[in-house]
Amino acid sequence: MWKIIGHHQVQTFFEHAQSAGRLSHAYLLTGPTHVGKRTLALAFAQAILCTAEQASPPGSPCGVCPACMKVQSASHPDLRIIRPEDGKKTLGIDPIRALILAAALQPQEGRHSIFLLPNAELLSLEAANALLKTLEEPASHTMLLLTATDEQLLPTTIASRCQIVPVGLVSANEIEAALITRWNIAAKRAQELSILSAGRPGWAIAASQHPELEEQRASWFQIMATLCESGPTQRIKIAAKLAQETDTLAELLSVWVFWWRDVLLSSEGYNLPASQENKKREQYVRLVQPVLARQMIEHIQEALQQLEQNANPRLVLEALLLELPSFRQEEKIPTQR
Repeated sequence: MWKIIGHHQVQTFFEHAQSAGRLSHAYLLTGPTHVGKRTLALAFAQAILCTAEQASPPGSPCGVCPACMKVQSASHPDLRIIRPEDGKKTLGIDPIRALILAAALQPQEGRHSIFLLPNAELLSLEAANALLKTLEEPASHTMLLLTATDEQLLPTTIASRCQIVPVGLVSANEIEAALITRWNIAAKRAQELSILSAGRPGWAIAASQHPELEEQRASWFQIMATLCESGPTQRIKIAAKLAQETDTLAELLSVWVFWWRDVLLSSEGYNLPASQENKKREQYVRLVQPVLARQMIEHIQEALQQLEQNANPRLVLEALLLELPSFRQEEKIPTQR
């Protein structure tokens, strides 16, 4: 009854913890965006709050009891989702103070009070320090579920007091099957989306309902291709323009990681699934050594971390784009700027 796409090892881990009564007071689920961290955390909360006498498999949510239904409708009084206040991009001190007060109270219906903090890397330093005491001295009934793209984006004091649960990518076959059976997507379209998702079921589901996401992804791929054929001056101009799109900047860089990942796989002899995007990349693959593709993935990941740490977006992008290899038409081999 998990109703999760993939992540079988994580599901088994949660089942064993729940059925054996060996629950930690805090879990930190880490992994790429749109991979299913929040969905897993909610399903785990549902399993903990489930009131069914027996579930199959043991430790999973039954999905039909009143408690499970309340979790699904976001109305369970013992489950609170902690988000930034309206209009704010960081998770500040006030929501955490409210969490601390609520955590001191007894659960209303079940045996646990569960607090879910999606994107915990958004915690301000003040909020993280306030949360620390709850993590250090939790009430027996209190559980915190945090999600983040990388544990290193959180203060060490926070991450070290949570049980880390890595959440990896999902196979294209599993995503394709789920799109067909659960969302009634045509087989050919489901296959296309599963390939484009690069292992992130959340993106595939969203793109199946909102085609503009796929168009945006294609445009970001085209920007990378343009950058690889541009000189320093044009790259600086593009960096200035992209830096203004702060709401989508992290997603853009994540897409670029997948662009270079596919270049890396191709340069090492892996045959990528046939697509228009992969066909466009073939001209670069012939010029790229695996070591260069790996370096670019590392550079982009470093830029993502810098942005998460509130570095200046324009400076981060300028430094990154100037590191890109050059595939200008007059050049025979790629050069490093």
